[in-house]
Amino acid sequence: MHQTITVQDNTPPAILLTGPATLFICYNTSYTDNFGATASDNCQGDISANILTGIPTDLTTGVPGTYTVTYDVSDACGNPATQVTRTVTVEPEPQATATPQQAMICSGNNAVIDVSTSVVGTATKFKWSAAYGDVTGGTPNPENGSVSFGTGAINDGPLSNVTGADIVVTYTITPYTYGPNQGDDGERSPTTVWVPP
Repeated sequence: MHQTITVQDNTPPAILLTGPATLFICYNTSYTDNFGATASDNCQGDISANILTGIPTDLTTGVPGTYTVTYDVSDACGNPATQVTRTVTVEPEPQATATPQQAMICSGNNAVIDVSTSVVGTATKFKWSAAYGDVTGGTPNPENGSVSFGTGAINDGPLSNVTGADIVVTYTITPYTYGPNQGDDGERSPTTVWVPP
């Protein structure tokens, strides 16, 4: 007499996340899951190739926000692993604005220009430059020397108008964005702020 014994596998596989559990990327950046995860099963061994990765659509197109990437897998007996996740934050495009405290340099007068800036995100840095025209003085090399984080003021000057006409100075604020676990993400499109007459 033969007796058939069925061994039932009730042990689920295990998923191990590869790389950091939290990532920060720039806006408009196409997300690619370069880290992934691995999976192992007590009967089948390495089943990493069977992992199903769930990436939200808005994350793949770089829409600012915080997203959850999911990793799921089941073994041949249908035992599902405990889902593993990775948090990916797409940082918004930093926007810089400025309000001049002194808007015009009149003919024959000196002025110190204080441009108050407002930048989205306290982790954002910005550089600035100025087109002085016929105005003399000011910061000699602001693009390399004037870097600020978050909100603050551009303290320029003193500026001197030695012409016979009123002069408009144009300030260009160029924001950068920083993630908590990364360096400079690269220069963003500049925001030009006119200092009107």
